[in-house]
Amino acid sequence: MSRAPIDTDHGRPTSAGELSIARQLVRKSGLVDVLSPCLDTDVGRPRHLSLEGLLVALQLNALHRHHQAHVVEAARVLNALTDDQRRTLGITSWDPAEAYARVDRLFVKLCQILESDSCGVDAASFANQLARAAIPKDLLTSRSVAVDGTDVESWGALRGASYTVELDGEAADTQLVDEAPRSKSTTTKVKTAKVFGIGPDGRRRYTADPDARAGHRSAAGNRNAGPYIGYELHLAVQTRDLRWTNHIDRTTLGPEVPGVITTCNLVAAGSHRGEAIVDALIASKSDVHDITDVVWDPGYSLCQPGTTAYPLAQAGIEQTLELVTHQRGIRPFAGDALLLDGQLYSPLLPKELRDRVAIGTNGG
Repeated sequence: MSRAPIDTDHGRPTSAGELSIARQLVRKSGLVDVLSPCLDTDVGRPRHLSLEGLLVALQLNALHRHHQAHVVEAARVLNALTDDQRRTLGITSWDPAEAYARVDRLFVKLCQILESDSCGVDAASFANQLARAAIPKDLLTSRSVAVDGTDVESWGALRGASYTVELDGEAADTQLVDEAPRSKSTTTKVKTAKVFGIGPDGRRRYTADPDARAGHRSAAGNRNAGPYIGYELHLAVQTRDLRWTNHIDRTTLGPEVPGVITTCNLVAAGSHRGEAIVDALIASKSDVHDITDVVWDPGYSLCQPGTTAYPLAQAGIEQTLELVTHQRGIRPFAGDALLLDGQLYSPLLPKELRDRVAIGTNGG
């Protein structure tokens, strides 16, 4: 089948300053040196588009306001470069009519290498290295990060008599659902969207997108809470440190800090939220900047402690969270340890002080 013509003209010209910034970010990330051996071969026709050229074009597109992360936009950027600018990026014998085909071919090959992890770099580390390359070290002045997830809908369309989907796998156990669960005794049969098949993770595929899964998202201004099909992007953003608190009603925060993203991870919707970000947070503590506190909502803090609280505590990272009702009071724990309002205390804590601890936690 022939493809409709793709317009790769009318790209925005790139200034010398913009090109310099984009090249510095790509070089600082170190991705070209790591991935080039997996892309370059000694046989076959020489590639006219270099890896550095592709990454710089994608970065130049991302520097534009309200940009769209489309492959064709990178082709337009490359066509709008001057011959001298392309030569500095190692791009040779450039034919504007073949721009999209060359960009698409190299982009697909890069994605295959990231998926196979044959060079020791996967999609998550690729994104993190590029994002962190843009953050000057002197801006990372806080030791606290705020973590949250945002939904990313799939490009695939649902099929079926209705658009009802069911949470499965980890989503059924870990997603916070606002709606009341449907009674099993109900006589009304609910028609669900067509299931395309079962993925390698054992979860249902509701669209032609092979990696998208069903998850639950909270209400926003333009939509209600409910299920969706796609992905969840987990972000850790630098936030203000806690300078002092009396653990009851008074808190003093540190100075304002740049809200830069220090860690990100894109996973299928409905994936375990703790497992999606905890390992990355621990790794960033040594690779990026020293983290001692994580601020997050019940979507993370209600996960089993073995996947969230304990690994973080072993790495020297505390949690700041809002307790929900069933987390209050004394709960059983290993041995004689005392778990009071989500915090561990010694069993030697006098009984007359345990209520005071609970009051302080409730008030804070």
